[in-house]
Amino acid sequence: MAEKICEAVDGKVLFSGKVSKTFYEEEGAFILGEIHLSGTGDYKGESYGIWYKNENLVAYRNGKVDVSCPDLICVIDEEGNQIHGTKKSSSETIMHHNSYELRPDINAVIHCHSPFLTAHAMCHVPIDQKCHPEILFHFKDIPVAPYGQPGTREILDQAAPYLKNRNLVLLGNHGVLAVGSTLEKAFQRVEAAEKFAKEICIAKLLGPTIDIPQSEIDRILARDIEV
Repeated sequence: MAEKICEAVDGKVLFSGKVSKTFYEEEGAFILGEIHLSGTGDYKGESYGIWYKNENLVAYRNGKVDVSCPDLICVIDEEGNQIHGTKKSSSETIMHHNSYELRPDINAVIHCHSPFLTAHAMCHVPIDQKCHPEILFHFKDIPVAPYGQPGTREILDQAAPYLKNRNLVLLGNHGVLAVGSTLEKAFQRVEAAEKFAKEICIAKLLGPTIDIPQSEIDRILARDIEV
């Protein structure tokens, strides 16, 4: 059946398997879910996952991104002109485009409004606690850049000084900006930072956080490993 459908619409089979797990929920105006498959036949031993949020789809094969909806992706050239895609590019294209000029090792940029990091940005509260080894190891700290008007170069000008020696910064009254040598690394940084921001909010409900001894902090910060 799949082959017949692909033949009729000029498509191709990406994976064959059985559904092993599903997840579905409604959140406000959004329908979110995941579908997980275990490979069969030629794909035995492999896994496939489909994440969706309304019309947005991303498929993963063995944990790595395989395909996404091409009509939702805009391609921008080095001058900032849109050269591919039927949708209008993000209002933050200026910020994305110019972020690549900050450092030669930046090959990917992610900007989002994840709830706990955005809450910190709205309150101009940096994440600089020394209470968890992973926060120190991954980020040392996460500062908040002064407010810059969305959709303009101003927002990046405010964040640029912080990105000289960091890979993630909060944008005052806005959200978060992360960079990386690969898209996967930039995404992992946002995901890790959001997790830490959530944990700090929970910890503060229990009481003041307790710092790690300075000697241990020095050992952690001395480790020269890209994260």
